[in-house]
Amino acid sequence: MLTGECHTLLDICGPDIYSRNAFRLLAVDVDATGRKIKRNEAELQSALEVGELAEEYGEFLRPDPLPSREELLQAGRVLADARQRFVHEFFWFWPLQWGQSHADEALKCIQANQVSEAQRQWEDLAGGDGEAAWAARHNLAILGHWKALDQEREILTSINLGGLSEQTRRQFDSHWDFAFRYWESLCANEEFWSLLADRIGALNDPRLTVGFLRDFSQWLPIAFDNINADLAVAYCDHQMYDRARDHIRIMKATNAGHDDVDASLRRVTRPLNSRIDHAIETATYQLHNNKTAGKQRCIELFNTVGHILDVLEVLLGSESQEFTETCDRVAESMLQCQVAYGNETRDWASSLELLDTTLQIARGSRMRARLQENICIVRQNQGELCWFCESCPKENEHAVPVTLHRSVTWAGIKSNPAPYREAVFQIAEHLISQFSGGATGQMDVVGMILAKQLRGVVNSGDIHATVRAVDPFVNDSVEVGSQQVTALVPRCHTCAAVHAGSAAGGLGERMKTGNTKPLDHLQSWPGIVKAKQDGFHIVA
Repeated sequence: MLTGECHTLLDICGPDIYSRNAFRLLAVDVDATGRKIKRNEAELQSALEVGELAEEYGEFLRPDPLPSREELLQAGRVLADARQRFVHEFFWFWPLQWGQSHADEALKCIQANQVSEAQRQWEDLAGGDGEAAWAARHNLAILGHWKALDQEREILTSINLGGLSEQTRRQFDSHWDFAFRYWESLCANEEFWSLLADRIGALNDPRLTVGFLRDFSQWLPIAFDNINADLAVAYCDHQMYDRARDHIRIMKATNAGHDDVDASLRRVTRPLNSRIDHAIETATYQLHNNKTAGKQRCIELFNTVGHILDVLEVLLGSESQEFTETCDRVAESMLQCQVAYGNETRDWASSLELLDTTLQIARGSRMRARLQENICIVRQNQGELCWFCESCPKENEHAVPVTLHRSVTWAGIKSNPAPYREAVFQIAEHLISQFSGGATGQMDVVGMILAKQLRGVVNSGDIHATVRAVDPFVNDSVEVGSQQVTALVPRCHTCAAVHAGSAAGGLGERMKTGNTKPLDHLQSWPGIVKAKQDGFHIVA
């Protein structure tokens, strides 16, 4: 079980742990004294000033790029700190006998660019016992790890960055396999850690304690994972997803039971999730005040997070809960934008495109079900789907005709007289006849005046003037006439077959079918709803 957290290790251990190692930059051995380190730092600063810094390093150990003045100063400060020096020591070549680096034959080979010979000597010793054997195994782990990281760095910094062949990727992986074969044998061995505990005890530095070493050993597998996680992100940034997946595989295949791959991946994905959160906030900010912008914001959100989600899928896996939740958060925001835009503009064609795009993002079953439901609603609004099953395209020849009628009252005519011109003048003529004594055969003075006035208005042909003249003599609720219309309810071939045989073409009785809506829910049928709002009623 992990305890504490070795921040010194986690802060230092990255893909550049060897390329910018403080011992390498200052060209000193791990057992160098503080005086030796300061002397080398001064000499390197002088060489840097006269442009001869490259000559101070052997070919294999020469940093690329060469260190700057600030880097040399920082390397000196690092090695003056006991804990930071311990970490840099751990990730550098050890002498077979501590304190004897100047006489170590393998280290001399490394400095002379005879790397294969140094490797041979260490391999000869690695199978034995004692301090020299542990140092040899450690150095082989360092050498393999260095080669692996150096090749990855060369690819990632290449001007002509491109895809890697399967053969090249397997070649790279062989260095990782070599390194972790030794790293895992070291990290799991108590004798190795006892050797380091003895070395710490000999230093007698209060900053280096048994507790520090315990935390260091527990967090070392996670530090290794962090290196591969950082490389995976770097390859994703270059859209080299196959190589990124290789590093996820390496993380999962090494230090099993001692590391926490998910924690390392959460660390490197945290900035990506922050970018997604910002994009979501931007898309939905005050959307209620500008609903017509919903379409553009939805598109911008999709374009912003598309590549980020590709990276997260590689790092977290398409089936991971965290990836699913992130995708659904984006889909939820895109849906908000679409709903606001669609309801405001009634642009159902664009709404359908936005929903189809959002469906590409969503991963969770509930989110996808919501989107499918909204797609059906939009398609219904477009009039494309069968209203009953909501899945099959409608066919006009299978539409259900529904006959409706409504009473025409004087109140309705007053609000919109143009369609009822003939009825209005008929009412006026009827009133003129009444005023002239048409019903009794007698005409009084008042009736004669009213009849004359109304005749003048009727003869003018002004429908609105006639309505105003007639209105005082007609009650609003008087039924003047009636109207009849036919509404068509969209239906597909399958639903038409299911409904066949029911009374009145499928309107007279409720049909309980597995895949269609009951036929007696007429109040919610498309077309009929608007007709009923206008005062129409269904003819049974």
